[in-house]
Amino acid sequence: MTPRVFNTNGVELNLGWARQKYGVEFVDAGNVKKFALTEIRETTGKAIVSILVLNEAGGPQYSHPVAEYWPDPDLQSLVQSGWKTLLQRRALVLKTGANGVVDFAFGAGGVIHDIASGGPFTVWVGSPTLPSDGLARIGWLGGTDHDGMHHLVFRINTPDVVEPEPPPVEPPDDEGPPDTDPELTRWCENVIGLLSGQYDELKAIWQELRAIAQHIGVK
Repeated sequence: MTPRVFNTNGVELNLGWARQKYGVEFVDAGNVKKFALTEIRETTGKAIVSILVLNEAGGPQYSHPVAEYWPDPDLQSLVQSGWKTLLQRRALVLKTGANGVVDFAFGAGGVIHDIASGGPFTVWVGSPTLPSDGLARIGWLGGTDHDGMHHLVFRINTPDVVEPEPPPVEPPDDEGPPDTDPELTRWCENVIGLLSGQYDELKAIWQELRAIAQHIGVK
């Protein structure tokens, strides 16, 4: 499932629009139970990336770690974190508040100079039990009042159930009883009639043979 995308006016667009305007890249963790990126909104006027993390019921996920990466060798190492998803080996890790929100501030280093490359930031949710989608190449567009895709919503989801297709129904070898040969049918009827007419005679012969056999001691 791809996230819903909205501009500053609340008009729903798509990932292609966000990619073309800001160079962002959606990172999909797959069709599994995960922290799914469900919504991305364009913002203006604020030099922050705001992340809302929700639980499976849609309530705020309190005190949950969220990671933001940018190219800085002094960032915290996540190699030993035990998280299911490591989109980068280092990141700044902050935890959500009681409302499930955490904000990451950025300055001049977050400017998008080239749409093809996007911005320097990558964001995802940390968890030792569930993987997470992410959004990479986040930044703000130079020459604007910090315009960018800076409001993200993550929610624990249940994967889509893909029902297996039923096996194809093979057609029967034929659509009814086989055709019969008229000549064969007539021959069978004649034989049955002949045997029926000779039944009494054949029965009498059999009884005589049986009597003779008993007379001569053949059992």
